[in-house]
Amino acid sequence: MVCSTSESVSSDLSGALHARFHFPVPGRLFVSCEQESEFVEFAKKEVAGRAMMFIRSEPARLDRLIAARILCRCRRGGVP
Repeated sequence: MVCSTSESVSSDLSGALHARFHFPVPGRLFVSCEQESEFVEFAKKEVAGRAMMFIRSEPARLDRLIAARILCRCRRGGVP
């Protein structure tokens, strides 16, 4: 089962962010993220800072993170 989502947020004043969360199999999470700052004057042109990140989870650590979040919610009286 492949489940993925993608969100984009942009604004002329503050830059842009595009993130994609991809769950190809249970216990694995891949995140890709592109960021861009607002445009600023640099020398004789307008430029924006850019960054790209690619992150992948380790199965056991992701499982422990999810279990801890569920346990924390249950202790506060929430629904898991």
